[in-house]
Amino acid sequence: MTQQEQVRLQVLNRVVGWETTLREAATILGLSERQAWRILAAYREEGAAALAHGNRGRHPSNAIPSDTREVVVTLACTVYAGLNQPT
Repeated sequence: MTQQEQVRLQVLNRVVGWETTLREAATILGLSERQAWRILAAYREEGAAALAHGNRGRHPSNAIPSDTREVVVTLACTVYAGLNQPT
């Protein structure tokens, strides 16, 4: 978990334990009250995993395939070595 996610977890645990209000938690987290409700609902449903970004661990859809990347690097180091380099 990132530091921000850990802070969110601590604050939401205080809300669930009735130690603070959701309005105060939203202020602490720098969110609107509506977003705090949304995050709290997801936390109650999925647990701490709901606080992590949904795209974590995925490769971008527009990423260059590793095969293509290797070919380009090889060509840049051999056939095109020295071209387009500042003098």
